[in-house]
Amino acid sequence: MIDKKIPYFNIIMRYDGPPLFTKPLLPEGYRFSEYMERDEIKWAKMEVENNDFDTYENALLYFKNKYCRDMEKLIKGFIGVRDNYDELKGSIICWNDYKEDDTVSTVHWLITDLSVQNKGIGTSLVQMLIYKFSTMNMLPIYLHTQPWSYKAIGIYSKCGFKILCKDSFQAYENQYERAIMILKQYMEPSKYKKLISEKY
Repeated sequence: MIDKKIPYFNIIMRYDGPPLFTKPLLPEGYRFSEYMERDEIKWAKMEVENNDFDTYENALLYFKNKYCRDMEKLIKGFIGVRDNYDELKGSIICWNDYKEDDTVSTVHWLITDLSVQNKGIGTSLVQMLIYKFSTMNMLPIYLHTQPWSYKAIGIYSKCGFKILCKDSFQAYENQYERAIMILKQYMEPSKYKKLISEKY
């Protein structure tokens, strides 16, 4: 669960490669899945439980407005993880956003159910996203995040994403200098050291 008392600054990260052409593994009892009808309901519940949204209604409305208006793109980009009961336990979305006069591959909403956190499912979801973009020859991959998602930042860094000192996309102001001072207070020292030693 994220802590929104942590100051908010824009963090931009990027994965340049190498391409990943081997599908990642999941713990026993879980499988990757495409979008299924009504996944937005479970997605909204997970987001509220993780404190990304204040209310279930706001989370559900966001998903419907952002993604359900282009179902073909959502079906193509949604990566879910389900358990043996076919319940959605985590997801990440392959998307694209603007960078100057072009579009770039982007990561949207890495989320896992509270009941399966610390099982490696978040890492596998990020690796699966890299695999998917790699097979479509759509590297590099950008993402936007913030210090209160420092646990997710550790996962991104572990998977090969590097924090950017200046570059950005969409209209995000890169606030690297202020963000890393906050991250230093919350990230495990070894993860923080890796993050700042591999910056672009």
